[in-house]
Amino acid sequence: FPNDPALEERQRRAVAVKRPDVDRVTLTLPVLSAAKTIVFLALGADKRDAVRRAFADPADPGTPASLVRSAAGTTYAFVDRAAAIDIDYGHSLSEAYK
Repeated sequence: FPNDPALEERQRRAVAVKRPDVDRVTLTLPVLSAAKTIVFLALGADKRDAVRRAFADPADPGTPASLVRSAAGTTYAFVDRAAAIDIDYGHSLSEAYK
């Protein structure tokens, strides 16, 4: 969740996250980053801002998806044209996340 203290957890594999609607348990970033393959899927114009923030802007706790990349494997982002319209293809996204 954006800017949640759980994003700073580095020792535990999962943590409780209290939300107004329901209490949740979420995996921590080290656990997610340890995955061999990470896959994101975003479709539609309503995802334009989220896709830009997650894959083109600098990593930021306000956009947790921007912090999740496979440390030793591959991260894939499957997006349609409408969701990716704001991405600047003048630079390589793969270079941005090495």
